[in-house]
Order: sequence, then structure tokens, then C-alpha cells
Amino acid sequence: MKQVLAALVAVLCLKMIACAGPLDPAQVTAGAKWVAHVDMEALRASRFGTLLLGELKKDDIQAKIAAFKAIFAFDPIQDVKSVTVFGDHGSPQNGVAIIRGGFDPEKVLVLLRANDSYKKSDHGSHAIHTWTDDKGGAPDKIHWGCFHNANTAVIAATRERLVEVLDLLDGKGIGQATGSQLRRLIPKAQGVVMAAALQGLADNENIPPQASMLKNADGASLGLWENNQNTMLDVQVEAKTAESATAIQQMAQGLIAFGVLNQNPDPILTAIAQSAKITLDDRMVTLRLQCGSEQLFQAMKQAHEKKLQQQQSGSQPATP
Repeated sequence: MKQVLAALVAVLCLKMIACAGPLDPAQVTAGAKWVAHVDMEALRASRFGTLLLGELKKDDIQAKIAAFKAIFAFDPIQDVKSVTVFGDHGSPQNGVAIIRGGFDPEKVLVLLRANDSYKKSDHGSHAIHTWTDDKGGAPDKIHWGCFHNANTAVIAATRERLVEVLDLLDGKGIGQATGSQLRRLIPKAQGVVMAAALQGLADNENIPPQASMLKNADGASLGLWENNQNTMLDVQVEAKTAESATAIQQMAQGLIAFGVLNQNPDPILTAIAQSAKITLDDRMVTLRLQCGSEQLFQAMKQAHEKKLQQQQSGSQPATP
């Protein structure tokens, strides 16, 4: 989804997707084959989120946030309220992003209008804005956007997709039906921080050879949330048949057993592997992992700091 992410950067200048609010399948077009959503409010309410956002209070990061706020008149950490991204199995250019937040549309539009390629058109009562990321006007650099209302922006790589979503938000289009496969796959745990779902998994050309077993799967989903200060992760795979589901379950059990017996020196990874629970319900295989949120944060922080140290030492000239 590189083109849509590039558009997000172009419009909102966000270096991370920070979003909030539950995913509403009714606002995902009926033809969508995949969807991803992150809930910033749930993250902020979690122990992990509290620790993460605490890191963002460091002086160097706060200076960047303050500069961003001065330009766009909103705080990218606190004021962006929701981002939902979805599309079909075709070109990634067909993806759409719906962003909700307390930003000032006019502030964003002032910057867009400074782009020499900027153009404005209308769709009903909605103003549609288009721009390119480079002067060449390559198709994959052209983006279309609209403020559906003061708190909702929609970004797409084609006008057709943008209009489809605008009509849906206006109550004129067709969203995911109650019984649709994609809607069934979307994680439903309370307080989900991140949710993603994909139908037609077997048709995906990007499945690596070592995961060829997934060719027997109809769909998959991922849900991340916190429970009693433990970070929980559910990975679900819906197989085509009950027999395929059993094979996928056995493959997952083998991978987990290998991870536990491999005696990884990282105690956090070992604890996560040992927490694994794999269940089978008809054609649905569920893998659940968990880890103490504070322990997980500290492990990720240490890994990040170690990586930075390695990069800094690698960039230093060799001592003669």
C-alpha cells in the first residue's frame, strides 16, 4: 500500500499512523478484499501505549511534534482519531484510506495548493483535490483526496475509488454485508488496538514457498489488544476444508515447538513462544500469543537502542 501511505505523508506529514476509534465494516466498500485498522484511543488507554507515548515526550521528539502542530494546527499523536485502509487484490494503487481526526482542513489545503500540480473538482457537495508527488505526473504518483467533513479525510489513488467511498460515507453506497467473509474475519475483541483481515488468501501471489500450506486457506486475520496489562495477539486462518485446517494447525504447532526448543537467548521471545495456544474450531485455526506489556516494551526499546548503536558504530570511520 505504498502509494496510499505516500499520500498520507503528503497530506498529513505523519511519520507514523496514529489512529483511533473502532473499525466500522459498514464503511468498508463491499468489494474490498482486505482491511487494516489501528485504534489510538485503545493504545493510549493501555499500559504499552502509556510507555510508548512516554518515550515521545523526549525533547527531540517533542520539538518535531511542536513544529508539526505549528504548521498543521493539530497534534499528530493526540488529535488524529482514526485511520482505516482497505482495498482489493488488484494493484495496490486501488487502496483507500479514511482518516478521522481533529485537524484543520484549510491548513492542509493551503499546503496542497502550493503544489504546482494541484487541481480541484467537485462530486456533489464534496470538493475533490488531486496532486502529484513529482513533476513527471506518473500514474502511481497521482493522488486524490477529499475532506468528507471537517474531521474526516479520504485519500485514494484514483478518482473512481475516492467517489465510491464518498458515496458510501454519504449513505448511498454498499458496505460490507453482515455475513460477508471479510466482516466475519475482522477481529472483534474488546479494545482491539490493531485489526487486519484478508479474504481469498489462497489467491494471493505473495505467499512465500515456505508457507505454501496457506494456499489451502480462504482467509486470515490479526488482532492485537491488551488485557490486564498483557499484550495479546490473535492470528486466525480460515481453511478451505476441515482437513486443511487440521494440517495448518499441525504446521503451527510444529513451528511453535521448534521455537520453544531452539533455546533462544532472548527471554521475552522464549516467554512468548511458551505462551502460545493453538485452537481449532471447524475450519478456523487460532494462534494466541501474549506477553507482559511492560516487559514487551522494554525488550523492544532495548532492541531499538541496540540497533541505533550498531548503526552509529558502523558509520564511524575505521581507526588507522
